[in-house]
Amino acid sequence: MISWIKRSYFHACVIILLMQKELEKLMSALDQRRVQLVVPIHEGDVLRKRKSIAGWKTVEIQESNEDLTNLAREKRLRPFIRFAPQYYRQEIPGSVETMWVRTGVAQALYRAALLLPTGCQFEIWDAWRPAPVQKRLFDQYLEVLRKKMKGLTEAELREETQKYVSLPSDDPTKPSPHSTGGAIDLTIVGPDGKTLNMGVPFDYFGSEARTTFYEEKLREGDTAFSEEEKEILANRRLLYSVMITAGFTNYEEEHWHYDFGDQFWGRIKEQPAIYGKAMPLKICLNDEPCTAGAHLN
Repeated sequence: MISWIKRSYFHACVIILLMQKELEKLMSALDQRRVQLVVPIHEGDVLRKRKSIAGWKTVEIQESNEDLTNLAREKRLRPFIRFAPQYYRQEIPGSVETMWVRTGVAQALYRAALLLPTGCQFEIWDAWRPAPVQKRLFDQYLEVLRKKMKGLTEAELREETQKYVSLPSDDPTKPSPHSTGGAIDLTIVGPDGKTLNMGVPFDYFGSEARTTFYEEKLREGDTAFSEEEKEILANRRLLYSVMITAGFTNYEEEHWHYDFGDQFWGRIKEQPAIYGKAMPLKICLNDEPCTAGAHLN
């Protein structure tokens, strides 16, 4: 009996050691991949100087009528994604646990996943967003700014709010990006199961959230550029690199926000958007089963 226990203990130790070595190998591969990404983010979404989404509401929408799909049911994506629905976890009224996106977004996300270093995944924070949630987020941040920026007019406050939270809109010519199924908020998970350090968390509303914040510090020759900041810079470049290569564009004020097919995307790509406002055929709430989604005019 004692001999069996000793052998089992020895085998367990060997397995743990092999797992540790495999993790070290994967982490090393991640480091190498990050080092390869030496092109600064500011060089842009369209192979030239980085562009702004300013004026995105004027972008024409040529609706493709693509369905919305539940990312959890995309079999080929399963090894590459995990879910952390932020607003659902915050119990914001009207929020949904299911991550709905247009089918084209799911396909682009799969292309991006194939570019990830071995052992890495995406963690999805938000995708299609119900109108009540969009309104709640906008109103909350507007109230914060009212208290913080008392010298601004109401119009100026609403404009400032839209820097981080799009205005809820019933206008079919300018829907908020997350209402189209074309916007997605995400980060990268390393081989150790931990999210990579991107500097600031999801929905941090400040200059540090800007995708190029650390690029700008580096360009300015900041002598206090720490090792941690170098790591953050490399991690943001990694996320940016795989997403842009797969066809997404990035919203410059949020390192986690990427678009495909919506008006943000169209503005940067200088072409019409292909996604207008959409809604799943059945929104999944509580224990209700999910069904496929479809665009609604």
